[in-house]
Amino acid sequence: MSPEKIIEAGLENFDAVAPGAYYGSAAGLSLGAGLIYAGIQVPFFDTAERRFEIIESLALVITNECDVANERAFDDHVLVCPIIPLRQYAESAIASKEYDHAINLIKEIALNRVNRVFFLPPAPKLLGEIEGLTDGGLMNLNMITATHVDLFKHGARPLCAFSAYAQGRFDRKLEQHLLRPKTELLPRTR
Repeated sequence: MSPEKIIEAGLENFDAVAPGAYYGSAAGLSLGAGLIYAGIQVPFFDTAERRFEIIESLALVITNECDVANERAFDDHVLVCPIIPLRQYAESAIASKEYDHAINLIKEIALNRVNRVFFLPPAPKLLGEIEGLTDGGLMNLNMITATHVDLFKHGARPLCAFSAYAQGRFDRKLEQHLLRPKTELLPRTR
C-alpha cells in the first residue's frame, strides 16, 4: 500500500482531454476567480475536538475580481475552495486503513462521477514546483468558505492560475453540484 497507487488511480482515470492545459501563471492577474493561493486561512472541523480550527491551506479563489476590495459594501470577503493535495489525501487514507475505498473513490472522482469533489491534475513542470500540486489535488465543494481580503495582502501567495479551460470545467462542476434539482421536493406554500 503506497500513496503512489492512489495517485496513479486518479491520473489513469482522469477524464480531461488536456490535463497539462489546466494551469498558467498568475503573474499580472488581480485577486479573483481562478487564482490558486497558498497560505489561505480556512476553517477545518476537528472531529476529535468537535469544533472548527483555522488552518492554512492551498485554495482556489471563486469570487470574481470585480467583487473584491473595491471599497464598496460587501467587497471585503472572498469565496475560496480549499485544495487537498492528492498525496496528503492518499497518506491519510492509508493511515486510516481505507486504502481500497480510496482507490475506488479517486477513480470515480477523476472520472467526474462524484458531484461534490473536483479533481486537479498535477501542475506542469514548466511552471516550476507548485507546492501541494506536484501530484494533483482534490477540492471538496462542500468546503467552500469565505475569507477576508486582508489575508491576501498579508501572508497568502499566488501560486498559479487556472487556464480558461480549467475554469470552464470548474464552473460546470459548481453548477452541477449546487444547482441540480433537489431529490426531495420542498413544500409549496402558494
